[in-house]
Amino acid sequence: MSEPGLIQQQRAILRTFRQATSQRAKAETDAETRGKAEREAADAALNQARQKAAAQLAQAQKAQEQAQAAMTQAGLQYLLEQTQPAKPAAHSSANPAQELARYVSVAVEAPASIQAGIEALQQWRIVAASRRRLRRLAFTAFVLVALLVLLVVGFRGYQTWRTEQLYRAAVTDLEAGQWEKARADLQKLASIDSNYKDSKILLCESYYRPAVAAVQAGQWDVAKEAITQLYRLDPTYKDIPSLITAHPELLILYQADWSSGPDGWPQSFGWRALNGMLVSDGAYGPGWGWRSNWIAAPCQLGQVPDYIVEAEIQLAQPTSCGCFGIVVREAYQVGVHVCGYQRVLIGTPDDEPFEGHDFSPGNSWHKYHVEVKGNTLTVIIDGQLIAEFKNIRHLSGGAAGLWSDRTRINVRSFTVSGAMTTR
Repeated sequence: MSEPGLIQQQRAILRTFRQATSQRAKAETDAETRGKAEREAADAALNQARQKAAAQLAQAQKAQEQAQAAMTQAGLQYLLEQTQPAKPAAHSSANPAQELARYVSVAVEAPASIQAGIEALQQWRIVAASRRRLRRLAFTAFVLVALLVLLVVGFRGYQTWRTEQLYRAAVTDLEAGQWEKARADLQKLASIDSNYKDSKILLCESYYRPAVAAVQAGQWDVAKEAITQLYRLDPTYKDIPSLITAHPELLILYQADWSSGPDGWPQSFGWRALNGMLVSDGAYGPGWGWRSNWIAAPCQLGQVPDYIVEAEIQLAQPTSCGCFGIVVREAYQVGVHVCGYQRVLIGTPDDEPFEGHDFSPGNSWHKYHVEVKGNTLTVIIDGQLIAEFKNIRHLSGGAAGLWSDRTRINVRSFTVSGAMTTR
């Protein structure tokens, strides 16, 4: 090879080397520049991640501290261990990736811890609300019980005061002779305490004193009412038994009340209750017979043989031939016969003979009084003795009642009185 050709070859190799060296230097420079840029970008990203993680951690720590403070205030310290997030251990590692991972793990755990704290706080609020409700209910129950006790004590105190006031008022009324007022006070007292002191004796006394005074004054209707009421309270009170024995007509055994209906009386043979009375249309039973035209009073006389029947009767319409009156001992029809003549006659199931006595009823009201005592039957009309029949045959007890045969009559009262004694 000639010398110029060799020189050219060397120059080409030198140029190639220089180009390669220049390219390498450029590549190294570019690589260093890219590495620096990447390191700077990584440092910036790391700093940004650190700042973000630090902000999240600070926020989570603040929320955790607030939740812990609320739980501590609510007395739920025992839940702190369950809700306390693990704190990152202090490391001095210079590895940014590891430090970033630790902060990220803490930031990830923080919301769960906060949620657990919130749930615990909500649970505490529910428990606290339940406890408050229970306390309110307990307090309300206590107040109600206290009020009830106060009411009971107050009511009993009022009752004690009221009973004493009624008792004193009744005593005062009795001393003043105000019998009705005394009875009203004693009845009110009995509705509170029927055994208060001697209130029962005072009630008997409110009937006994006016009864004795009425007997002494001959006020028999007043005496009859008072003695009847007293007999129902205590038939053995003081001398009431001997007083009734001497005056059997003073004890009412039965008294009809047709103000609301028949009052237990049979609605047969033309009898019915009307306008507070018992009326008969004069119907006659099928065929002739003892029981075909009379009805029994709904009073249980049993075997009581001696009693008095009083009835107020009016002949409502004149009759050409009929009769009416009172039945005693279930054997004697005592009354007025109007059939051309007008007489008081007695009918019996065995045609026991009796003498008639003249009496004209007209259309006025008359009070008929029939008494059976032993073997004597007495008839009194309007307080006047009409007849007295001796040696009657039927001496045993039996029903009392009314009868009407082909006569229209009105009856506005019916009373049975007498001593409750039997032979």
